[in-house]
Amino acid sequence: MRLFVFPTLLAALMHVYLWRRLVRDLALPKPWRQLATLAVCALFISIPVTLLVVLYVSRTGPVSLFMLGFGWLGLLIYLTALLLLWDAAHWLRRRVSARAAVAPPPTAAGDVTRCRAANPSATHA
Repeated sequence: MRLFVFPTLLAALMHVYLWRRLVRDLALPKPWRQLATLAVCALFISIPVTLLVVLYVSRTGPVSLFMLGFGWLGLLIYLTALLLLWDAAHWLRRRVSARAAVAPPPTAAGDVTRCRAANPSATHA
């Protein structure tokens, strides 16, 4: 049973993340949002059903079900990885730009040192 529960929970977490990023965050109109939500739910259901059929019924069962379930699982893994990388890059970019905005302006002492290096004969009080 552990062979069934852990992958199903992991797939559920990935589907929730995928739904949040690709359906909720896009702010689709209501009919499209409902259709996309139903599609994500149906694709989620295909994974545990495929695992149940493979583990407990037959390994030579309906090939189209296996192709749908495992094909979607592979695509889900790639989509989740790409979205996580995109979110990490976006977070890093925001973090760097926030630090650049908070960086202090150059000090006057640095300007004086540059002036002396450019013109050694100049005297400063």
